[in-house]
Amino acid sequence: MTQPAILDPARLQAVRDTGLLDSPAEQAFDQFASLAALLLRAPLAFVTLVDERRSFWKSCIGVEPGQDRQNALEDSFCQYVVADAAPLLVDDTHLDLRTRDNPSVTSMGVRAWAGFPLVGPTGHVLGSFCVVDLVPRSWTADDVEVLRVLAGAASAQVALTAAAGRDRRARDQLRRLAEASDLLLSADDPAQVLARMAGLAVPDLATWCSAWVPSANGRELLAAVVAGPDDAATMRWPPLDPDGVSPSARAFRTGTPQSVPDLTDMLTEQGPDDPITAVTVRVQGGPAYSVPLRVHDQMLGSITLLRRRGDKPFDAEDEGFARQLASRAASALLVTRRHQQERETAEVLQRSMLSTLPELPELELHGYYRPAGESSQIGGDWYDAVDLGAGRTALVIGDVMGRGMRAAAVMGQLRTAARTLARLDLAPQQILGLLDELVSELADGQIVTCFYGVYDPAAGMLSWCSAGHPPPVVRRGSGTGRLRGEPGAPLGAGHPLYSEHRHPLLPGDVLCLFTDGLIEDRQRDLDVGLAQVEQMLAGPWTVLSEIATRLVAEIAGGEEDDVAVLLVRVGDRAGAVVEGATARVLELQLTGGPEMVGAARHWARAAVLAWHGEASHAETVTLITSELVTNALTHAQPPVRLRLRGAPGRVYVEVFDHGRYRPQLQAGSLDDEHGRGMLLVDAVAHRWGSRSSAGGKVVWAEVLVESADSAGWDLPQMRAAD
Repeated sequence: MTQPAILDPARLQAVRDTGLLDSPAEQAFDQFASLAALLLRAPLAFVTLVDERRSFWKSCIGVEPGQDRQNALEDSFCQYVVADAAPLLVDDTHLDLRTRDNPSVTSMGVRAWAGFPLVGPTGHVLGSFCVVDLVPRSWTADDVEVLRVLAGAASAQVALTAAAGRDRRARDQLRRLAEASDLLLSADDPAQVLARMAGLAVPDLATWCSAWVPSANGRELLAAVVAGPDDAATMRWPPLDPDGVSPSARAFRTGTPQSVPDLTDMLTEQGPDDPITAVTVRVQGGPAYSVPLRVHDQMLGSITLLRRRGDKPFDAEDEGFARQLASRAASALLVTRRHQQERETAEVLQRSMLSTLPELPELELHGYYRPAGESSQIGGDWYDAVDLGAGRTALVIGDVMGRGMRAAAVMGQLRTAARTLARLDLAPQQILGLLDELVSELADGQIVTCFYGVYDPAAGMLSWCSAGHPPPVVRRGSGTGRLRGEPGAPLGAGHPLYSEHRHPLLPGDVLCLFTDGLIEDRQRDLDVGLAQVEQMLAGPWTVLSEIATRLVAEIAGGEEDDVAVLLVRVGDRAGAVVEGATARVLELQLTGGPEMVGAARHWARAAVLAWHGEASHAETVTLITSELVTNALTHAQPPVRLRLRGAPGRVYVEVFDHGRYRPQLQAGSLDDEHGRGMLLVDAVAHRWGSRSSAGGKVVWAEVLVESADSAGWDLPQMRAAD
């Protein structure tokens, strides 16, 4: 008798969600199983997933090639591991009441068996990680520990593989939805919209797809289509009855998706004489999912996806794709009647894909986006700013050429990728090189221009690269100028070598980043547009939002292209490293060994007391300085450089060394000494992190303090430790 735990619907769904059932062998799982067989000197090793009827062998080391990679649930020892959610150790299957009559004892010669649960990311037991011997044996404590560790590693691999599969499917769905949008929006009439939509759903998503668009009174049929196997072409599916019991009718009537595990069973019970029931029974319809075709509050019709009895139910990914597909079909049905509303919806979507700019003590940021005038298609312009920590900020602006869902999809993926790569704190030229590869993979022939820069307030410097993007303009005082440097090839052009440039940014400077929609016009040269930006930026306006509005209103030509503008003003306390001690950025060279920690502590404490006069702030900064300097002097090679930087409301501690190892928080016992220092830093700092630097790394921490007034920044003369 099958145990209830095995048939738990949530567990079975977790097994299906891995995407590993009936998948081919993979090297990662085979390596874990091979290692188990080698270390435990066992002839057979398995990684299994157990559903309601079988044990599927994701890896089966020692099994003859070509043999079926599964056995029935009742023949599997894994059923006991899943049922009990616990390891199973059998020294002799002939002597164990659970296994002595198991068919595998004879068919596979199993005499000894040891397995641990294979646990999924949701905590459900998916199957087992096990080894098999063909002779009786006593499993030792070492055997059990090896198996436990490898089972944990295999469980982690399941999570990684499942996540990678979800990512691949998500990317594929995004691609398919983008293609679907173009296809549906180019249809000539409602029937063609439905036919194309059904063609997108069959056979990848369902065996059959039926769709209805009734008239306003619900009694006349404006359009209908059925797609599926050959017999669907000769079948006459009854028109939708809005008052009927079918999931299609309920979806149309309620405006909400309807899921049915077995449509034949449901319709037979609800209305055996219904015409739809007869057709459903004839084709042996099983899992069904119905989605309304609606735009806002206007109900247009419904679609139903149907699979054969015995096929797997629609999962969350299937249902999500169906809803997205239905949404696009509904929009296509109304494209000529609701053009203006779709344009507004597109604008909202575009703005939602633009990042919310962070609030930073060193910089004032303002972003502005204007969509193209009459087009209802989404554009590909975006801007972003990413707080890298320690006061450093990544500034990004880009333009995906073209319009529509394809450009928006590429833009959305690039924006996400750029934010993710920025947090790795790579050099600008590395970031653009990786984005170039991504564009080449995502969108063949797609051209993207992009500017990526990193502002470091301690150095007062902007490091930047450009991939064919218009040069930013800087205002300093009453003068303006362009950033000069090789722009490089656009992303996706296959030339991922970009030159990195540096430009000083001083307190009060305003940096203006923009896309080509601001300066590109059929009636003028690009240089003329750039000159106009310089002239406008040199004007008397000081409020960034007003500057952005005036730039777009007075320089951007027509509204054929969308425009993105990112304005950045350097705060009056950004500062830069200077000689002497009256600075908001101080540095100390530590050329000795661990004995220098005391000097660093004294130096840091005196600096913070001079800046803020608050002992608690000084103690926090001193503690962090002690731990970071100790780590650097202990694990890296001298010289070590300590930097303190004060900004409004916070103090940054940065330690530069020549080591490559970046500290990480690690769980451990109270007796562990290793890693305790970074746990202390994590506890008292507002946040901390690390980044690569020339010849080594930088570990930094940020401490929140009460803002000091301008008179509180002066320090007494202090001598660097040596």
